[in-house]
Amino acid sequence: MPSLSSASSCPTTRSMRSLPMWGQEDQDLPSGTVLANAYRLSERIGRGAYGSVYRAEQISLHRDVAVKVLSTSASADPELAERFVREACAVSRLHHPNTVTVLDFGRSQCGRLYLVMEYVPGMTLTELVTRAAPLPLAQVVELCVQVAMALEAIHAAGIIHADLKSENILCERLTRGELVKVVDFGIARLTEAGVSRVLVPDPAAPLRSEGAEVGAATIAAHARGTPGYIAPEVILGAAPEPASDIYAAGILLYFLLTAELPFGGRHAREVLRRQLDGPVMPPSLQRRDVPESLDALVLRATARKPGQRFADASALRDALEVVAHELPPTQPSCDRDSGDVIVH
Repeated sequence: MPSLSSASSCPTTRSMRSLPMWGQEDQDLPSGTVLANAYRLSERIGRGAYGSVYRAEQISLHRDVAVKVLSTSASADPELAERFVREACAVSRLHHPNTVTVLDFGRSQCGRLYLVMEYVPGMTLTELVTRAAPLPLAQVVELCVQVAMALEAIHAAGIIHADLKSENILCERLTRGELVKVVDFGIARLTEAGVSRVLVPDPAAPLRSEGAEVGAATIAAHARGTPGYIAPEVILGAAPEPASDIYAAGILLYFLLTAELPFGGRHAREVLRRQLDGPVMPPSLQRRDVPESLDALVLRATARKPGQRFADASALRDALEVVAHELPPTQPSCDRDSGDVIVH
């Protein structure tokens, strides 16, 4: 397996048998650390619950890459490691303009799993909305068309994203228009295996769905992903499917239109409960210039029952393109000089 060589010592040397909760035991890898004798880390550019993302130089080719390094505790989980390797191999064969390219993966001398991806300059869609909202309708639809195209390729490869959200989508300004890159596909599903430790609801506050009481233990054991984007069936314990990604894409569309999620809350439990208690409301209630056709598209994509959503990502893309023809063209809002961001 690949090794870790650096002028500094391995930052984590404690026994893996007595590790604390996911990711809390690790310090940032120091700048200059060389991973697998191939990648020289320079700076941390992202952090998640289960690891960090670093900007790095691929030494042999003198090019920038992004390296995601899982925490020691996440890397020590045998089941997670096996799934990481299996799905990383599958994702590495996925090549599409709207998905970030996986270049390499392995395990360091310190025992930490890592994934090497192309480095994408730009901003996340979260940052784009923060800086430029309200986004022009035509721009929103075009961004989501590209997301749907990415989902087409991902699903065709037998991969479920399982954590599609604005933070996991990069936007790069081109000479004409913008290029969207979906990241953390597949790998997001793997690294969310311990998400119940973050999303455990109060056992004294059971959830209800369509008249049936849903215990907190059900959600704690099965809900994987980000509150507000997780499909209702996944909240209730079903495995993520392509329809779950369609739901998340509909939530993303709502967010790009209104600069807020349809379901808010003070904590994860409250967000999940609201997702189960009621449907997504039309975005035109928050933004008057949203046409009925776009309202209808959002409501169908986010339908409570998977069978009521678009049949697949291709159908979602087709619907978005129909709406796009109804809207006037617009200028992109992505700023090339906004800084370089990688989703974690």
